[in-house]
Amino acid sequence: MIRRIVGALAIALLGVSCAGEASNISGDLRNVGPVTVTFKVEPARVRVGQSVRFTFRLVNNAGKDEQLTFPTGQHYDFWATRGTTESWRWSEGRVFIQTITRETITPQSSLTLSEFWKPERAGEYIAHGRLTASGYERELTGKLVVE
Repeated sequence: MIRRIVGALAIALLGVSCAGEASNISGDLRNVGPVTVTFKVEPARVRVGQSVRFTFRLVNNAGKDEQLTFPTGQHYDFWATRGTTESWRWSEGRVFIQTITRETITPQSSLTLSEFWKPERAGEYIAHGRLTASGYERELTGKLVVE
């Protein structure tokens, strides 16, 4: 019951792109065991050169620690596509430690990961986010309009 309430609340707070013009936040969410993962693009409508924030928020809804295991020092990636063309990728040109790393989310707490991008061209984009933790790899998306 609590998971359903948390999930419904997260959807309402995100204004997941179904809200259209009324919301300036776009994103997606899913549950991985006791952890609710939200991906948010804010604002979802910007002008060329304005910053857009891509954010993952992981909330541990359980009564025990949740440990995330990453195959490298890269814990996430964000990118944007326009049609079939990738316009930006956060990890491009970065180097990550090549060792297993771990993060612990304590009960009823959260972990937030975010980065910024300044689009240089107008158009409709799909914003993508992917965690690299074992079991969390599925990509989440949101819509972005650049004017």
